[in-house]
Amino acid sequence: MPDPIQPAYPPPPSSGRTRTLVVLGAVGGGLLALLLVLVVAVRVLGGSDPESVATDYLGATFEGDHEAVCELLAEERRDALLVDAGAGADDCGQYAEEQRDREDEESDRYEDDYGVSLDDIRGRFDYDLEVTDVDERGDDEAIVEVEQTSDYAGDDAFLDDVLDGVDHQSTTVKLKVVKEDGDWKVADPFYAGD
Repeated sequence: MPDPIQPAYPPPPSSGRTRTLVVLGAVGGGLLALLLVLVVAVRVLGGSDPESVATDYLGATFEGDHEAVCELLAEERRDALLVDAGAGADDCGQYAEEQRDREDEESDRYEDDYGVSLDDIRGRFDYDLEVTDVDERGDDEAIVEVEQTSDYAGDDAFLDDVLDGVDHQSTTVKLKVVKEDGDWKVADPFYAGD
């Protein structure tokens, strides 16, 4: 009868090939973990490019993500936005709260006038952004040209009264982005220069 503490059959001796596979698996797993850490660090700590900052800003504007809009602005532009917010918000979170309150009032007005909320209206748009040009001006400034296209899928009073029956719109905008503390930020979302 085998000893209860010892296995009935001894384990096979480990071969050099098995050890090699284990070592390679550990190295591969370590490299994958390092890659994930680097990706997260780049996203959290900066390193974004002018194109993504411009499209993130325009997308946040369309979606009504006021906190993201505020945080994507360069410091001088953000400070002016906070002062111009009316009550003079202290930070992007407070600014976003004030904008949501204004949007709630506006949404009520849209529901009264058109029978749909602001969120319903946003949901009826198919919105697309395409970067058409990037003019890098040194290491810390760029002008990003973006084509915005929107298609409205609703057939309602909002389409007739507000959009004048035009359900497809396309426009090109330029944004000036600058690098601040290693991160690209929007300095001018309505850039009209060359």
